[in-house]
Amino acid sequence: MFRKIIGKKNKTDLFSYLKQGLSKTRTQFIGKVEQLLKGRTISEELFEDLEEILIQADVGVNTTMDLSNRIRERVKEEKITNSSEIQRLLKEEISSILSLYYHPLKIAHSSPAGIMVVGVNG
Repeated sequence: MFRKIIGKKNKTDLFSYLKQGLSKTRTQFIGKVEQLLKGRTISEELFEDLEEILIQADVGVNTTMDLSNRIRERVKEEKITNSSEIQRLLKEEISSILSLYYHPLKIAHSSPAGIMVVGVNG
């Protein structure tokens, strides 16, 4: 598929194509979370539904369970009763997990470099 895109378009178009695809995925994920949390009472069923959305979004089972447990703890600690607050907690916890693995990319300008991105689909 990428050969077709690269053969017919330039690099900028390829990145635009990828960005557009990721934007659609992000929008769908956020939409599902917002819809789930709208007007619901905080319950075990809500957390199970949230876990299902995270797994469908390819977050992974271990990370999903970790996020779910972290959010459950914070709901109890912060005495949160409004389900819409869970979206804020989810965002904070995802950021917290990602920050553990963030390292600035250092590429020497004197030599060619390649970046390989690997995901669940290869």
